[in-house]
Amino acid sequence: MRVFTVAEELNLHFSSIDDRLAFEIPSSNVQPESYLEPTKTTFSLKAPTVHLVKILLTELNERKAAGLDNIPNNSLLKMAGNIVAPSLTQIFTKSISTGIYPTEWKLARVSPIFRMGKRDHTKKNYRPISIIPTVAKFSKKKYTTSFASICVKDNNLLTHCQSGFRSPHSTLTALIEATNSWSVNIDNGLVYGVIFIDLKKAFDTIDHTVLIRTETL
Repeated sequence: MRVFTVAEELNLHFSSIDDRLAFEIPSSNVQPESYLEPTKTTFSLKAPTVHLVKILLTELNERKAAGLDNIPNNSLLKMAGNIVAPSLTQIFTKSISTGIYPTEWKLARVSPIFRMGKRDHTKKNYRPISIIPTVAKFSKKKYTTSFASICVKDNNLLTHCQSGFRSPHSTLTALIEATNSWSVNIDNGLVYGVIFIDLKKAFDTIDHTVLIRTETL
């Protein structure tokens, strides 16, 4: 009974934190669309080929934990890639054409992981780690790769300063580029001011209504 109570308390905390934080954000009369530049550029996700699915199956990380489907990366999917690849390809293709993502792939096993502070009943000292089904991880990688290709290679929608969604960029390359610019300016006798902004729970406080509305512009 005690374990159930703790699980329910953490579930309530994790599932409502975005609403609490969003309530603290001051309202604005400025419409989000005003920050966007109109463009005639359009794109669509391309359905994967069976060959590509087979390749991605071989790249699955065997050390990753299984999701609620209890399918480990090194068994039915990776070892039987040649057999399951055609079926998975059909599912991905159908998902893209209909715009419907399988409900089962949205379900995750959420584990509270200690983050900081004291290991007591303080809920904010723990953060949720979601473990989604292996197939969902696989599809996420495919869609992310396609999105990056569309934005960066085909339409040049991302600035060169963007590190996210750009291979082989990362937080490390962003830091290297920033420190290099600082060093150059300092060597030239310039004074450099740097502002670091850490947005609290930025992903959790995204207004999905606004996001969907701006995606249709």
